[in-house]
Amino acid sequence: MLKTESKNAKKPYDMAYNGHTSTLKVLLEQDDQLYKRPDENDRLLLHWAALRSHEDIVAHLISLSSPIDHEDDMKFTPLILAATSGRDKIVKILLNEGANVEARNFGSHSALQYAASKNWKAVLVLLLAKGADVNVANKRGATPLHRAASEGNAEICCCSRRTK
Repeated sequence: MLKTESKNAKKPYDMAYNGHTSTLKVLLEQDDQLYKRPDENDRLLLHWAALRSHEDIVAHLISLSSPIDHEDDMKFTPLILAATSGRDKIVKILLNEGANVEARNFGSHSALQYAASKNWKAVLVLLLAKGADVNVANKRGATPLHRAASEGNAEICCCSRRTK
């Protein structure tokens, strides 16, 4: 049996975040419910692996049927987290597995809004190809185009206009 630190309940989530694939797989074999057990922020292992772009862990968790659109305590899904970090390979995997392209977090921000504001062109193109709404507005009424323009991301502004 794998020895784990009982005082550190975050260990599996840290493993997902830091890309410790083989050790995490052992834990997942020992506990067949671990992949769907949230941490204190209501994040799953999938959230942490997506945030840091660990494709192998994301693929493995999806193969175990990890809930792909699970929202954390701030309503961030794995897709939104991947988009905020510019993780285009993870965004592509999640979208191909049916992640909700229109999911929104606590501020009503979508993955597309984050991609536009942070100048993640590859992520923006993937989201638009899956039908993300370019006119989606957050709680303040800002659309992805507003977010891109406010950050000076002219190329993103042009990209979102061309792909409509």
